[in-house]
Amino acid sequence: MAGYTFPDGRRYVGTFQGGLAHGRVVLTWPDGSRFVGEYGAGEALVGVMTYPDGERYKGTFLGGFPHGTGVATWPDGRIYAGEFRDGQPTGRGA
Repeated sequence: MAGYTFPDGRRYVGTFQGGLAHGRVVLTWPDGSRFVGEYGAGEALVGVMTYPDGERYKGTFLGGFPHGTGVATWPDGRIYAGEFRDGQPTGRGA
């Protein structure tokens, strides 16, 4: 696994294929955000995104946003399990 720090302070640990992030990765941001999961062709596919405020999303991604099936939890105890589109919960969830 290779490690790389971007000019903006993001830190990437994982593998590359064709110059793009691919396979199991850990990506951390200077603000404390962290993604652990699978990348394909340079984009997040499935994993866990944790934000500095304690919000957490576990599920699938598209274009860098939660998209498809996932579970979001918030520091106040709220939980949404269901479908996401463009980073937002859709429907009522479970």
